[in-house]
Amino acid sequence: MRILLLYVLPFALPSLVYLAWMWWRARRGLAPLEAKTPWVWLAAAGVALTALVAFLYDDAHRAAPGGRYEPPRLEGGKVVPGRTTPGSP
Repeated sequence: MRILLLYVLPFALPSLVYLAWMWWRARRGLAPLEAKTPWVWLAAAGVALTALVAFLYDDAHRAAPGGRYEPPRLEGGKVVPGRTTPGSP
């Protein structure tokens, strides 16, 4: 699910918005645009949006310097997720 939200959706979002807009124009009976579908620009926008989302996700989930990573473990039959604890000064 994380891969879908971090990579696939941001990459596909500009194309999905464009196609939805074209569908809306067709339903309203508006004249189609004369230009061809700008696939190169849509792909570039998708790459830029994917990079931005990945950067913001990494920045929000970055551990503090000197932190200590505790891997996931099994306690009482339940999986306790991994986490980073602050390091000692």
